[in-house]
Amino acid sequence: MLFVGAIILDMNNKVATGIKELDNQLLGGLPKKQLTILEGSAGTGKTIFGLQFLKEGLFTDERVLYITSKDTPKQIREIINSLDWDIAWAFEQGRFIILDIRDYFGESETADSSDIFVNLITEISGIIAKNNIKRVVMDPAFPQFVKENNSTRKIYFSGLNGMIEKSENDLTIILIQNDSDKESNIETNIIKMYFEKQGQEIKRYLLPQKVMFTEYSVKASSFEIKTKDGIWVNE
Repeated sequence: MLFVGAIILDMNNKVATGIKELDNQLLGGLPKKQLTILEGSAGTGKTIFGLQFLKEGLFTDERVLYITSKDTPKQIREIINSLDWDIAWAFEQGRFIILDIRDYFGESETADSSDIFVNLITEISGIIAKNNIKRVVMDPAFPQFVKENNSTRKIYFSGLNGMIEKSENDLTIILIQNDSDKESNIETNIIKMYFEKQGQEIKRYLLPQKVMFTEYSVKASSFEIKTKDGIWVNE
């Protein structure tokens, strides 16, 4: 354990993201067994962050799950290949699973049935239990073609939190979404990714806006996306 002021930090309750400087800033990584929302505009690198988080789990002997309702599994594999990450073995061994839920909601563009989300959570829970999954990324958090309302979101987030509480796998989940303030009153961690113009140059920034039950440094850091490294925070 690490003592910081009056707060006792148990490093066993942290999950490394695989982004070295961010993990240092969070004194070990994201809180284990919690939801974290990764929020930012298109092109900031949210999907790569999520994949890097899963890749880190593979090298600590964890099984991981990527749930997509936006890209095809082939496109996800192509992103990984473009980064030159040598993790083909993880797919072959069933340690990295991609779940495509694009067709789960049918063809309706106004689907808003709470039952759909309840059934989805049940199916995901079964996959997690069967495969001993410890890390999950959902990209995006809500399928873009699903009609949202406060009731649906409440049921959905309650279901995800319940899934974490019931799991025996120390489950940690990252939810990816575009800029929004809808989760300001929901008990989740929030990591922001955004662009900022500096002179003639536009840079990407990463900011841990809210990390619950832990000591951390609130500081925005510029970062780049590099082959092999993925997200690389500038010191």
